[in-house]
Amino acid sequence: VPSQSNRFEAEQIVHALYATYERPFGEKLSGQFGLRLEQADIEVEDVTNAVRASQDYFRAYPTAHVQYQLTPEQTLRASYSRRIQRPQPNQLNPFVSYQDPMNLRSGNPDLEPQETDSFEAMWQLRRGQTFYQATAYLRDTNGAFTEVATDISGGVLLTRPENLGSRRDTGIEVTANGR
Repeated sequence: VPSQSNRFEAEQIVHALYATYERPFGEKLSGQFGLRLEQADIEVEDVTNAVRASQDYFRAYPTAHVQYQLTPEQTLRASYSRRIQRPQPNQLNPFVSYQDPMNLRSGNPDLEPQETDSFEAMWQLRRGQTFYQATAYLRDTNGAFTEVATDISGGVLLTRPENLGSRRDTGIEVTANGR
């Protein structure tokens, strides 16, 4: 049944270039810096309905890590990174599928990746085989995948993902490990 089934093809090619640089800044301070450059090309096709879409984008993903040795047993670390989460192929499929008489679902071929800026600060104490660690983090996500339901006619809802969400996660993790 053509209206109930779908042939969908997706191809994603990502070309990436990575570079890192690490160096000490004295006896107690060191840093590592990185950059990942990506060119992504995405082609999707709903073969059943002859619908094609494509995306191509160039993005840069920096990282930075610094470490400071307070004492031989105590260390402070801080880091930053930008992360990416690409949509799954089914999230890009424009085919409208029947859920029930009042609900339809489709993917969104224009859905872009969501990106997260992650910041962390950590303190660690090591004594022999025992260590204690406290980490504070902040993760700021933009363009998050959000399911949006739209009334398309007579109360029938079409649900599909959009890049509308954002969120901020913060927290503290405390760890103790030893005998």
